[in-house]
Amino acid sequence: RLGAIPGAAGGARDAPGTSTVATKTSEMSDDDGDRSGRKRRPLRRVVVVGDSLVTGVGCRMDRCDGPTLPRRLGEALADAIGADVEWVAVGAKGADLAAIRRDVIPSLGSRRRRRGDDDERRSSSSSSSSRIDAVVLMCGVNDFKHALTGRQSPAAFHADLIRCVDDIKRALGDDVWVILPGMPMQLATIFPPPLRYLAVHASDAWDAQKRKLCDAAARVRFVPSPSSEAMQSAAGAGVAMVAVDGIHPNDAGYGAWAHHIAKSVAPVLLGDGAALCEEGGEEGGGK
Repeated sequence: RLGAIPGAAGGARDAPGTSTVATKTSEMSDDDGDRSGRKRRPLRRVVVVGDSLVTGVGCRMDRCDGPTLPRRLGEALADAIGADVEWVAVGAKGADLAAIRRDVIPSLGSRRRRRGDDDERRSSSSSSSSRIDAVVLMCGVNDFKHALTGRQSPAAFHADLIRCVDDIKRALGDDVWVILPGMPMQLATIFPPPLRYLAVHASDAWDAQKRKLCDAAARVRFVPSPSSEAMQSAAGAGVAMVAVDGIHPNDAGYGAWAHHIAKSVAPVLLGDGAALCEEGGEEGGGK
């Protein structure tokens, strides 16, 4: 069963320009397992925060079950780890890290406290917890746009990223994992050569700052940008993956990207303390 309830995370009024969707991938309600004699599946909670990639720009507008990237990520994770995955997506269109810190992150602590209050009202036998297992932070595109006007450098982005991750951990606890996906900018069709090469180079430079933070910080994981071939294989041969605006993924692109991200997040949700910044890399952020 899959449903979406706009604003269901509750607990704080969203900042202007932000949007929130909450849902749970589930085959049974919390009580169904007890009544049927079937063992309830474990529950993991994931929050997806960031810019227009989170709010669903580029997706079909006739769906009512939430933006494609968080929804497909929840589905892929549920399949990969054999658990129910409750996800919340909180994003703001056009948001850079400063806007994410100002408009998005402050609501996370309030939502967690509201969830904790709801859990306390349940019976003492309930195993429910308000803990958030992982936060997927979608960022970077709107930040490196500033570099084109000389307003930001990779070093400045790295400093902003540190502050943003610190804000997330203050809101949700030091044990929460923060996932930093790389951007598949090579798929964008809006940039003609040579601007396309410049955009890919800039995106790679910003992604390098995410990897740098993963190498230095505990419980921070960098997910390398998927290759064009991997994305096409996941989406299907010949399937278009970019929205009409030339920059955002469409539903197929978001789905393929979510599948890629899920492969790195699944070990975290399974409690793999040896999870690495990158498969085959040296131990860093997976502390």
